[in-house]
Amino acid sequence: MHHGRRGPRATGAGRRVTPTPVPPRVPPSTSESDADLRSAVEEICGQICAVAAGNLDVRLDVKSADLSAQKLAMLGNAVLHVARRAIALSESSKRDLALAHEMARLGTWQAELHAGVESWTWSPELYRVLGLDPARGPAGREEYHALVHPADREEVEAAHRRARAGMAEAYEWRAVCPDGRERRIWTEVRPRQEGGAVHALHAVCQDVTERHAAEARIRYLAEHDGLTGLANRAVLRDRLEEVLKHRRRRRGQAAEVAVLCIDLDGFKEVNELHGHEAGDVLLMEAARRLSSLVRSGDTVARLGGDEFAIVQVGNEQPGAAEPLAARLVAALGLPYVSGKATIRNIGASIGVAVAPADGEAVDALLAAAGTALQRAKASGGRRSVYYHPAMEREARERRALEADLAAAVSQGEMSVAYQPLVDVGTRRVLGFEALLRWRHPARGMVPPDVFISVAEANGSIVALGEWALEQACAEAARWPVPLFVAVNVSPVQVQRGPVFAEMVERVLARTGLPPARLELEVTEGVLIRETDAALEALRRVRALGVRIALDDFGTGYSSLATLQAFPFDKIKVDRRFVAGLGGGSAQDATIVRAVLGLARGLGLPVVAEGVETEEQLEVLRAESCAEAQGWLFGRPGPAAAHLALEAPAAA
Repeated sequence: MHHGRRGPRATGAGRRVTPTPVPPRVPPSTSESDADLRSAVEEICGQICAVAAGNLDVRLDVKSADLSAQKLAMLGNAVLHVARRAIALSESSKRDLALAHEMARLGTWQAELHAGVESWTWSPELYRVLGLDPARGPAGREEYHALVHPADREEVEAAHRRARAGMAEAYEWRAVCPDGRERRIWTEVRPRQEGGAVHALHAVCQDVTERHAAEARIRYLAEHDGLTGLANRAVLRDRLEEVLKHRRRRRGQAAEVAVLCIDLDGFKEVNELHGHEAGDVLLMEAARRLSSLVRSGDTVARLGGDEFAIVQVGNEQPGAAEPLAARLVAALGLPYVSGKATIRNIGASIGVAVAPADGEAVDALLAAAGTALQRAKASGGRRSVYYHPAMEREARERRALEADLAAAVSQGEMSVAYQPLVDVGTRRVLGFEALLRWRHPARGMVPPDVFISVAEANGSIVALGEWALEQACAEAARWPVPLFVAVNVSPVQVQRGPVFAEMVERVLARTGLPPARLELEVTEGVLIRETDAALEALRRVRALGVRIALDDFGTGYSSLATLQAFPFDKIKVDRRFVAGLGGGSAQDATIVRAVLGLARGLGLPVVAEGVETEEQLEVLRAESCAEAQGWLFGRPGPAAAHLALEAPAAA
């Protein structure tokens, strides 16, 4: 092995190659370096010129290896990046501002003033606000003023004159757009001054049409009933105050004023039987009828619920109010249609008060008309009543009676008395009629026809009637002999339809009285209103096994039609006809015989009410009357006090 110095590398056939020496690096001369830098700077300048021309996408780039040139390019790119971000933010802000203007319906215009010449420029949004197409060419002062409503032009031009004089102005005007729509425009104009002279006007225009509509809607809702569109109570009071002040200023020489308070009879039952939607339809139709019957100077208002009022200014009162009230009663009593249902038996009660006779203040007149209205309702409704001072005392008494009646059951003042019904041939007691009695601690015994009418008018008869029915059924269930019990029910109860039927079912279940031992007495009035609901309720109750008797037969509106409408189980002849039997009125005797003959033909038993003498009983026996009731057989009292209960063998 050779360990000596390695010689030149042999190639080929032993030939030696000598390496080429690398020349040392020579730095460029100063003149070359300056030339390279100048070239790079010129390159950068060219690129910056492109940026200045608007090309922000340029990136500064140099081919020079000069460190200073490269740093300059990097710095320029950083500046361009910042500029691009700033421009992007500016464009975004412009878009946001444009969107805000669009959402706010906000446009602008600018007018440059030169030697008396105005050069206007509109913003894009102003074209949209005023309904012009920017593609049709630029718009200016002439186009702006051409859109101004003729009635507003003088005000707009005056505002612009003041702005050119250096005053800030704000005005609202109506723009008549090319499509015919009318828009409300709010404009603020600010002058731009230099050296004490106005050189330009800058204006902001906002479409405030929707705001005006919203404000008008708010005012409307504040003054009108939301359902019917009639004036509300506040507007009625304002109108009444206005006409009364006019009378006082004229020292009584102005026309007299009438206030009519109107309440719909039977409306509560409509809501219960047909639902609140049907009730709303009825109220709207009632409002339409009221409005159609008054003059343009009269005011119709809905006070709430089913209560309305009219302020009538007439030349002579009550002469002007009287025919109007008659027309209102007739019109409001016509049938109403809601969907597929035809609602009948709606009426109107009207109370009328006149100024100055019944008062010269708003509250006094409204109170007087309200008092007369209550009298109309207490008298059966479907009529108009004029206020009289004596009604105040009666109204106070009635309100006091209503308050006492509301607490009568809980105070233990109500009770049920029983009067026997007997077989005319044998005088055997068949059952008892339950009669409601009220012993007031101060008033004493309050007559049933007094407190029952009050209860029917204010609706408390529903709860009171259920209480009386439950008391009678519970009492009868305890009797040692299975006699029947007859209970009077009010038309107000029966006309509630299924609610009434469910109440009867509930009472029978609670007391355990067999339905066959219960007899419900109804008058012909039960079929005068809400006939369909009442008939359905009676059919449902009768299907339970409860008997239905027609009370006070012959005193109603159409007795024969009533008999035809429902299969009653019994007829009760009113006491006023029985009183004439046995030597009394021949006409009464004829009526009783006719009723008995009719009942025999229909296969219905007859009960004679108010039998007080043996002579009357003999006539009834001779005419084959089935049952009788009256003082001859016993006065109303506790059931246990009657012989039929104390001595069952006698029965």
